[in-house]
Amino acid sequence: MRVSALALVLVSTGCGDASPFVCEAADDCAAAGGDGACEASGYCSFPDGECPSGRRYGSHAPADIAGSCVPPDVADDTSATDPTADDAELDGPDDDGEATTIVTTAGATTSALDDSGSSTASTLTDATLDSSATEASSDSGPATTTDTEPFDVEYVATIAVCTADTVFDPVDCAVQAGVDEFTVDLADDDALVATGWVRFDLDDTLAGAEVTSAEVVFTIGPGTGDGSLSACELWTSEAFDLDTLASGNPSTLELIGDSPGPVRIGAEVVWSVPAELVMAGESLHLALVPISTDGHDIKDASSATPPRLVITAQ
Repeated sequence: MRVSALALVLVSTGCGDASPFVCEAADDCAAAGGDGACEASGYCSFPDGECPSGRRYGSHAPADIAGSCVPPDVADDTSATDPTADDAELDGPDDDGEATTIVTTAGATTSALDDSGSSTASTLTDATLDSSATEASSDSGPATTTDTEPFDVEYVATIAVCTADTVFDPVDCAVQAGVDEFTVDLADDDALVATGWVRFDLDDTLAGAEVTSAEVVFTIGPGTGDGSLSACELWTSEAFDLDTLASGNPSTLELIGDSPGPVRIGAEVVWSVPAELVMAGESLHLALVPISTDGHDIKDASSATPPRLVITAQ
């Protein structure tokens, strides 16, 4: 007869030094008194018509169950397979539609019977039981994972104008460029420095999302002379509105886009914007700083191709 590892565990019964007898198969229970069965609990039971289950634990079971009836639900799940076997065994459903029982390395069983008489079962291994216990006792609660798909958001400039040094009049500056445009040039038609100012006002669409990339897109005007051999630079600036622009140029703060070089009429100029500058509910203030007397004209906020801020987030 094999000796189960569980039999090496001494369980105090309160009666001398006797230890419960642990079985591994029905044959182990024959010596203890006839037609015995080894329950899933690892203890022998014997036929007894007075028990609802038809079986009663023997005297060598632990003191708390010795001599008591085997509960019907335990008796229904009893398997003759070795509860300490290395590999879990799966018994198919009987002809009468009884549920499948799985016995695992931990000796745990679980079974279910659907309306059709076929069974479903899940396996509880030592690792599964340990994992379940860890999750149940975790102070932080069960782990959850949320997968989000990237999405794009596009904003059109609220302000896209220019100011000429000493004049600081967005309307007057725009007249030189033509309809729906503004000028960026070290020497405009009046030989003044014309700087572009663009503001994007963001709503709460990005609230709670992570910005992964952002770009600003400008369209060069379609007229002769609108292009340039050396386009402007892109800077961040102090906050501004039309009233403050009329009184003087805001300070430029940080260069975020070098000159892209020559730009043709009707072309798009695209600069990347650091993601940390783009925030839900905030405004992004940008300056287009001229670096050449061969400046260029850019389509403004009222045109069919206004400056755009294109954002990817998740």
